[in-house]
Amino acid sequence: MTTRPFEVLPYPPWLEHWWVKAAARQLGRPDIAACLRELEREVQRLSDLFTVERSPGFSDYAQDERLLLAYGLFFFPQTFIRIQFPLIEAVAWRGWAPPSDRPMRVLDLGAGPGAAGLAVATLLEKVTESSAIEVTALDRAPTALGFFQAIVGDLSAYWPRTRWTFRVGDLRDPPTWGVPLDTPWDLIVVSFALGEAFYGQTDTRVYAWLRHVLRYLSPQGLLVITEPALRETSERLERLRDAVARAGWPFIWGPCLHHRPCPLLAEGCFWCHEVRRWTVPPSLADLNRRLYRMIQVLKFSFLTLSPQVPPALPAGPMWFRLIAPMAEMKGKFQTVGCASDGQKYTYEILRRHLDADGIARLRRIERGHILCVQDLQPVRASTWRIPNKAVS
Repeated sequence: MTTRPFEVLPYPPWLEHWWVKAAARQLGRPDIAACLRELEREVQRLSDLFTVERSPGFSDYAQDERLLLAYGLFFFPQTFIRIQFPLIEAVAWRGWAPPSDRPMRVLDLGAGPGAAGLAVATLLEKVTESSAIEVTALDRAPTALGFFQAIVGDLSAYWPRTRWTFRVGDLRDPPTWGVPLDTPWDLIVVSFALGEAFYGQTDTRVYAWLRHVLRYLSPQGLLVITEPALRETSERLERLRDAVARAGWPFIWGPCLHHRPCPLLAEGCFWCHEVRRWTVPPSLADLNRRLYRMIQVLKFSFLTLSPQVPPALPAGPMWFRLIAPMAEMKGKFQTVGCASDGQKYTYEILRRHLDADGIARLRRIERGHILCVQDLQPVRASTWRIPNKAVS
């Protein structure tokens, strides 16, 4: 069994420290613990806005400095990590390579205070050979962009190859971007901004916007969209990817290993999303001490598209992405995967003859990992058994 986990960069302590200092300075509280306690109500408010209280205009929180401080301490680190998963997957496994003979151009739409844009620059400086990276960050909230600019101004030494441009504009309205079509972008990211910008609008409207945004990509460029793991936001991405699959262009790079209809969307029972472990920053853990939010794992959905055809995979059950957890059941481990032939299959591994290392390895596999398994054994309709030797 070949697994495809991806090592993301941990959340940098220097970014955590910047937000802690910013909160202490603006709240006038040198006592960090007291500062964090004072922002608990704002974190609660944001958490509700992002989930149970989603409504038109809920993205206006980006105009409020206290809410942005709460975002920076609690949600910013999570977004910084989440955007890395689809990007590392595209680079490390799918074989996507940005240009090495000229600066790489990145457009961060709905950039907010910079979690995704900073993560992308940090990652690209580490894993690519681009001579320079040019990041343009666009958001309709000047207050949010102000935080982004302040971080870059204070911590620019951490991105020695990156040049930054900031623009106020509405991601829904490309003419406000001030970005020419004749200079294509190598990477466009829309991180947790699509659902906010198009809340309550039709899929037809969003798909028309998507097709327009794709015109800004270079022939080898990537568009990476991340969204919350809510059913509402995840299924919208599934419907968008199905529209793309029907049109035949652009090409789907993730999460799907195929260009056929989404089997989960067709069933209508569950929705495609990732669940990944991470190391929680100390300040976020302290802030959560009385909020009791589930912060030990990161949940999100994503869609990666490109004008470039991705590397082909043999169609069949051998290659699959986990769309359910690796569950421990009586006598076996069991999961569900979306395979490269566009079908959903159940996969099981009998516990007998598994040693401690094999069991530990299975427990490390997470929802969203890509696996390749040789010598699958049919058990019943749509169910395959992974041989024990594949785990050892």
